[in-house]
Amino acid sequence: AAIYARLLISRQNADGTWDGFHQRPPSSHSRFTMATLGLRAVQLYRHASQKGAADAAVARARGYLEKNTAPDTEGRAYQLLGLKWAGADNGRLRRLGRELLAQQQADGGWASRAGRGSDVYSTGQALVALHDAAGVPAGDAAWRKGIAWLLKTQAADGTWDVTTRLRPPPPLSPPYL
Repeated sequence: AAIYARLLISRQNADGTWDGFHQRPPSSHSRFTMATLGLRAVQLYRHASQKGAADAAVARARGYLEKNTAPDTEGRAYQLLGLKWAGADNGRLRRLGRELLAQQQADGGWASRAGRGSDVYSTGQALVALHDAAGVPAGDAAWRKGIAWLLKTQAADGTWDVTTRLRPPPPLSPPYL
């Protein structure tokens, strides 16, 4: 794993992000996601001999997450998680958490981006980031409303349907299963 951490460190962009191998929204499309996943992988898997380079890579990623405004739920959720993992102060995390909470829709879910309906992926992301990074307790009314929306939209077989964000859907998109 340390060899991959070393590779990640060497491939970090000057702005603190990393390039994804795929450009498929949402997960590999967001610079915030790439910055957060990269910094976390470097933190968890670096070798002790890489401490200086790893710390510098995490600092660059943190700088990107601090200086930029996330345009959508994917970015906001990963910005929160990344800043938490990079050691940002709790005041900043709570403020970003309040901003993400403000994006909750009337039905209890979160949309992937403005103008869209709530979706399972975005709602799950928001709830995890709010709880794990912003300290929103599971008993919070807004958090419980999000869980209720997820339960209401779950199919009888235990799955959820998530509509692709690619237009038109490419042939590589798997069918619903």
